[in-house]
Amino acid sequence: MTERAPRLDAVGHTVRDGRQVVRKERRRTVDEREAFRAFGDQLAQIQPASAGRAVPATVRGTSVGEGGPNATRRVLNAYQQTVMAVPHYESEYGDTVGRSIVEEFGTGVGGALVSADGLTPELQRVVAEAAKEAAADRESFVALLDEEADSLTTVLDGIDTVTERLRSLDDRPLPERSFDDLCDLRARVSALERRVESLHAERQARIRSHRQRLGITDVDLPTFLYQDRPYTYPALSSAATLLETVERARRRVERQLSATA
Repeated sequence: MTERAPRLDAVGHTVRDGRQVVRKERRRTVDEREAFRAFGDQLAQIQPASAGRAVPATVRGTSVGEGGPNATRRVLNAYQQTVMAVPHYESEYGDTVGRSIVEEFGTGVGGALVSADGLTPELQRVVAEAAKEAAADRESFVALLDEEADSLTTVLDGIDTVTERLRSLDDRPLPERSFDDLCDLRARVSALERRVESLHAERQARIRSHRQRLGITDVDLPTFLYQDRPYTYPALSSAATLLETVERARRRVERQLSATA
């Protein structure tokens, strides 16, 4: 009635691989979140220029002076030692410190920090707020990744359950079954078909929910996460493959029913 066992066993492969992708992305995101928090902590320890006081011209270009160029360099060094020190930084980004800061904090904040002659309290404050926001963004993304992992697990559990039930129903050749047995078998297979359709629909709804929360229209979470994989929608493709298998099984039962009637 069904496909051969190896084919059924392979249905959930892309979902399992997708979970590994999510785990890796979550680990990287947590590393970045903690790096931005550490940067914020180091930033708070750096002494800016006194409020309302410009950096004296006599110390510009030197490495001394309250809030002078040395303070700015300490900020940049702190950024390098935290944000740019995450294990995946070189392979994922590979930017210079100036470019990285502008990319993370925007041209306004990042550009001001990179080009500043000294560290004023106002500049320190906006950089601290930008670092806090960057950490918060990573925290939100970690929560989204956790939801994605849960969603993949739900789909995989459903796929495994349907696969096992479909295999258990294939315990006798169709020609050996009575008409009543075939009717019961068709009902059971049809129920499995509805379950897979439900899994597919629930996954589509979850993807739409993530898209809305991300506030984007040109790319969704699976496209971002799995862009380097041979698939884009691991759960949807696996569910679709299983649905085709169940539909074929149902049609074979129905053909046998017609021949038996």
